[in-house]
Amino acid sequence: KKKKKFVASYLDHWVNYLERFTWHGPEVLPDEIWVGDKDAEILAEKTFKSSSVQLVNNPYWIDFKREYQSIINNKKCENGIRLLYLSTNIDGIRKKRKTVNYTDNDIWQIFSNNLFKVIDKNNLKQISIRKHPSEKKSKFKNYKLDNILVLIDKNEHLIDSFKDHTHVIGHNSMALVLSQLCGLETINIWKSLTNNSLIPRKYIDYYL
Repeated sequence: KKKKKFVASYLDHWVNYLERFTWHGPEVLPDEIWVGDKDAEILAEKTFKSSSVQLVNNPYWIDFKREYQSIINNKKCENGIRLLYLSTNIDGIRKKRKTVNYTDNDIWQIFSNNLFKVIDKNNLKQISIRKHPSEKKSKFKNYKLDNILVLIDKNEHLIDSFKDHTHVIGHNSMALVLSQLCGLETINIWKSLTNNSLIPRKYIDYYL
């Protein structure tokens, strides 16, 4: 901006729009805001009155979906539900933001108490926990659900975790959007925790 260059910023979420441009000090806005869907476009136009908002296909979403399809087409389908649980390390966020008044254990309790309202227990074969990179495996040693096998997902890349599962569940995670784009069933946990779901309804199959 100081060199009078044209600047565009891509927003690939639906929250904290203005805060993203004041994070390191005074507000500095780009000349154009790029967004990936209609929901983001509406929100951006309300938030940024002086910047042009453009709807631009999200290249990361396109590439991710294409790569997933190339992997899954060569994988033999198995019967039963295999559920991927996404941890977001809310406990770590609580240390920095005092306004967050719930824990990762609270999220798990909502999950375990309500899961079988949206999926068939008899058809659930496995639950895998994909821990946040900042978490240790030991954090989940007591995470159990009836007699369902609960494992720690060992895949480094998210796309490899997806190929081994049929359903993905998490708390307001952007990975839910990617799983929906790949054709997996998505479940968002947010009721009784926050005021609303941060992910647009079109990307979510079920809410807990």
